[in-house]
Amino acid sequence: MTNPAFPDLIDLADDLGDSVVLRISHAEDGCLVGEIEVRSPFVGGRLLEVIHPDCLDDWEVVLDDLARGDNTAWREGRDRNEIWIEEDEGGPLRVTVVDAAGSLASAELLIEVADDWLDDHYDRLDAVRDAWSGLVVSG
Repeated sequence: MTNPAFPDLIDLADDLGDSVVLRISHAEDGCLVGEIEVRSPFVGGRLLEVIHPDCLDDWEVVLDDLARGDNTAWREGRDRNEIWIEEDEGGPLRVTVVDAAGSLASAELLIEVADDWLDDHYDRLDAVRDAWSGLVVSG
């Protein structure tokens, strides 16, 4: 369930029904807790997700890599779920979600994202950080 205090950190979706979303449900023990949801007309699944503070810094590095035109992965080789993102100029994003912490299964989708998707994800990152810091200050 989505928590209105937190925006989705990741929301990659298209009009064809393909999407990868990282929804945050709550904060617990100094971490954010939520799920990665993968949906397409063919496949769907969810993974429990625990986001440590350093994961947000790593996500910002991924966004910076993508802004430079580099293909990249979030949390590669860290015994956590991974999200790989590849972008060909003018084409859809190739997004691969790997259950690296469990079954080792993966799902790969081609997602036609809006032109401003990268700016939107920097804004989402800032909003999650702001919401999280508000909880830490008020908690």
